[in-house]
Amino acid sequence: MISPALSQPAAPIVIELVLGRWRRYRHLLVAALGALGAWAWFGLSGLMPVLLWTWYRCPVPGRVVYQIVGPLTALRLGPYRTLVVGPRRQRVEIFHDELSRPALAALRRALKAASSARNRAQDVEAV
Repeated sequence: MISPALSQPAAPIVIELVLGRWRRYRHLLVAALGALGAWAWFGLSGLMPVLLWTWYRCPVPGRVVYQIVGPLTALRLGPYRTLVVGPRRQRVEIFHDELSRPALAALRRALKAASSARNRAQDVEAV
């Protein structure tokens, strides 16, 4: 039996970010390690696809809006990065320098509440 609260769709979560330095630094670190590995394994022919990927996927500074429609699948709260996984494996990474401290704290509280609501709903379904 499904309770009326579970039959209602979850409210969408909208996250607006200004892309920060940590996202770009992490991307450049992964690209440098990937280029080094590709060069060591395949030589110069392995280096080109990694450089093209780096050019194509490099984060551009600016405002980004993420919208998660549906229940949260997973939530990982870290000191520098918050990872939110929504339906259909939609991943949103939020680095600590992309929001102000009060906004980040409020967002983390809201995500914890949404995640605990999902866990309570699964417990009710299991019973």
